[in-house]
Amino acid sequence: MNNIPLVPALLFKAATSALENLGFSSERVVEKAGVPLWQYHESHALVPGSHFYSLVGQAAESLGVEDFGYLVARDTPITALESFGQQIGRSLTVYEAVKTMGGLYAQMSSIDRFWSVEDGEGLWFLRKRIQAADRAGRQQVELGALHYMIQTVRLGAGPDWVPEKICLEGKSFSAMNRLSDFGSVAICERQGVSGFLIPRSLFARSIPAERSSTLPHNATKLFSEAPPSEF
Repeated sequence: MNNIPLVPALLFKAATSALENLGFSSERVVEKAGVPLWQYHESHALVPGSHFYSLVGQAAESLGVEDFGYLVARDTPITALESFGQQIGRSLTVYEAVKTMGGLYAQMSSIDRFWSVEDGEGLWFLRKRIQAADRAGRQQVELGALHYMIQTVRLGAGPDWVPEKICLEGKSFSAMNRLSDFGSVAICERQGVSGFLIPRSLFARSIPAERSSTLPHNATKLFSEAPPSEF
């Protein structure tokens, strides 16, 4: 039996929140994508990655929102992704935040992979898709993932930081040219992975404590749910 790639429902919820912010009915778009409506009600559940790809692809194509993946990451930024984002926000430096994101994400999702490789120039922050997906869904998830990656570096580098060059796993698409994160950046297509180089000068850039000073909105519920003492 083949394993089914999974993604945390909190990303699914981020996508439906972006739809609502755009003025669209998330239930109608989810239903049109052929995805069960119940999936996004429990943030800590795991849902099939194919459903997430279908949702973002359907939103981009049927609603004509070419930068939908970017809007998902913009409307629910990295530190707002509940306990996952809070742990990243508690990192002391940019270097630690990048390493923390890759390590934590691998424990909660299997549709793609984030990792980093250090070389003489700096740290390559990389992502690769694992699950097959239609073109629209594939591009939108890649777009959102890159925005989350840039947000992670910006925790210490500042809100205006952008990489000098971005690599894409596949082809570029027109929506990227209109976005501030990508419009002035050199784009390299068909690299097999997506990502960018973080200069060595940013490694030790500290992350302000206020970025992680607030607890997740469901902290009381989380802290009250001790694991059972027996099976």
